Amino acid sequence: MKYRPGYPKVFATLADAQAYLEEYVPWYNRQHKHSGIALFSPAQVHDGSWEQGWVGREQALQEYYRKHPARFRARPVTPSPAGIVGINLPSVKAGDLLQTA
Repeated sequence: MKYRPGYPKVFATLADAQAYLEEYVPWYNRQHKHSGIALFSPAQVHDGSWEQGWVGREQALQEYYRKHPARFRARPVTPSPAGIVGINLPSVKAGDLLQTA
């Protein structure tokens, strides 16, 4: 948030901070495209509409690859959001993946 153009750095009052956030949070959730979730918005990932956008990206990328394969080292892969995301998630060890009877 602090790197956005127009961020005031200091809010004079609590009401000023709340007014800023009333505009910022909807923009962040609906319009901002996050690199960590394959350039989709959080709202798209939350409601599942990212899948339709992904299909369009995949078709365009594969069509471009079909027309210009020499421009690629290998067939391109269209990124999609990770299945599990979070901050400070516990690491998964190989032994944790094994199920015990």
